[in-house]
Amino acid sequence: MASSEPDGQRRKRFYNIFSVPDGKECEKKVFWGTTYGAISGSIIASYDIMGYSGASTLANGLGRWAFHLFPMAAVGGTYTAVSCITGKVRGKDGPLNHILGGLAAGSIYGVKFQSQKVGWGVGILFAVVGLTAKTIYMYDFSIFPRKERRQKGFYDYQKSYFTERPNPEGKIDC
Repeated sequence: MASSEPDGQRRKRFYNIFSVPDGKECEKKVFWGTTYGAISGSIIASYDIMGYSGASTLANGLGRWAFHLFPMAAVGGTYTAVSCITGKVRGKDGPLNHILGGLAAGSIYGVKFQSQKVGWGVGILFAVVGLTAKTIYMYDFSIFPRKERRQKGFYDYQKSYFTERPNPEGKIDC
């Protein structure tokens, strides 16, 4: 399959909010955080409309879609805005910024459901997820093991039973 990218370079399709230190490119981070939240809200709304609520009319379907989409978009925007502003104020790039962003994002659900318990619970959940994601990115942890490729030495071919290789000394075995 032919690739349209020049010289094997892959085009970045998504923006990683952790790739830039906290406090830099805040507008771009908030835009992409809101976009990711809206996409997540649309996916959740689709599952809700098709599987759970079974909205029978277009108006009901749009209502369920808006019920999930707008709070999730606000959550994404709030998370990235608070973590970026906290990083700018503190002058540090660290997990604490994302903990505060997660707590602020959880308050959106507290307002939506008019419950302080829900707000704190979801906020703590978002804070733990934000802390974990930032820590994994900062310290370059890997959830799945990485395959390390090593080049075979010249003598490694001689040890293989399934390939016929010439003798490295140039002697012909008879």
